[in-house]
Amino acid sequence: MTRRHALAALSMLFALALALAPSARADMAPDPIALHVEGQPATLTGAAPDHAVYRLRNVTAQPIQVYLYRVIVLDGGSRIPLPVDAVEVDGRALGRTVTVPANGELRVTVRFAMPSNLHGRASYSLELSHQTNGYGGTDSSPARHVRRE
Repeated sequence: MTRRHALAALSMLFALALALAPSARADMAPDPIALHVEGQPATLTGAAPDHAVYRLRNVTAQPIQVYLYRVIVLDGGSRIPLPVDAVEVDGRALGRTVTVPANGELRVTVRFAMPSNLHGRASYSLELSHQTNGYGGTDSSPARHVRRE
């Protein structure tokens, strides 16, 4: 076999491997859910919410670090990001990184500033944008704040 034939055969094998790779990934199961982020409902009393409460539940045998970096206002098809100003657990101010204990949960209050152009709405859906240290997938539900008239 000449060198040209060997290179041609090698490039065909490489092309075949690339062609098969996406289908192999599609057959793989997604990461199991390790962290549940559940927004807690609230009743609006002022012009707009300035905080939201989330329950972070870890279902693994390892502690999970969670970096809380934005609250997303879901507004129809729009997603309006708001920076997190402060995070509290049990009334104690913490940094924006919290550790959820193994097989445990934390109830966190996330504070933010709502822009004045979003004040006065009947309801708000507030999703917590976060990042974990990689122990599996996350499922999340937004906190719903509804005005009661």
